[in-house]
Amino acid sequence: MDNLKSNSIGTSSYQSPEGAESYMHYIESEDAATFMPVLTEAILARLGNNREAFILDGGCGPGWLAGALAETGRMNVYGCDASTLLIEAARKKYQRVKFEIVDFTQTLPYNEGQFDYIILSMAVVALDLERQIKTFQNMFKALKPNGHLIFVTVNPYYGYPVGVWKRGLWGFLFRKKPKLKLRPYQDCVRSKNRDFVWNQNLISYFYTLSEQVNALLKIGFSLDYLQEIASETDSSSYNLRYRLYRYPIFLLLDFKKTV
Repeated sequence: MDNLKSNSIGTSSYQSPEGAESYMHYIESEDAATFMPVLTEAILARLGNNREAFILDGGCGPGWLAGALAETGRMNVYGCDASTLLIEAARKKYQRVKFEIVDFTQTLPYNEGQFDYIILSMAVVALDLERQIKTFQNMFKALKPNGHLIFVTVNPYYGYPVGVWKRGLWGFLFRKKPKLKLRPYQDCVRSKNRDFVWNQNLISYFYTLSEQVNALLKIGFSLDYLQEIASETDSSSYNLRYRLYRYPIFLLLDFKKTV
């Protein structure tokens, strides 16, 4: 996410063939190979030991997280995504998971109060705030009383577009690793255009932490737990492991459905 651009793709970019292909390419990258196990470990720590709990991976993409959860012996794992191509790929690879093509800003094809846990891992970063709120409302309905919404998002204080990894001319000449440079936070908050394109065909929105947390609290969730996701091991190369060892670029928030 090094180049901030005005969004000309729209919120359907992940559903387009180009967007799906870009995401599949990212999933096969070195950064994804770092991110996926770190995130899976953090989420498993929040799920507990009930192998019969009903779990929904919302915005599951090609299903890697849902597949990882099913491989731990959890019997009732579901996944949904708005991309037909990504769901088709998920169904081929992870046959123990029940996948559906779902736009989670619309009425969900699940029973009210069906799930013990719903996971939204970077799944609503491509939605404007109005659609985010609609998604949160739909997830609230699909959760059981006292169910949990596990929400993973970019840390707005260190992630792009506030945080940008750069190295100057001297750093380039002497082969130094890039360093994190922080833009003025309030400039990003006050910007009229909160959307940006990353990975060529995929969009995201910049949100403050308070905007997202307050939206969930207003719907009826309570914040149960907050974790800064980090890597426990360093890397000699400049990659996501190197960055996660130094800064909490991602956050995990566990919200409970209050009754």
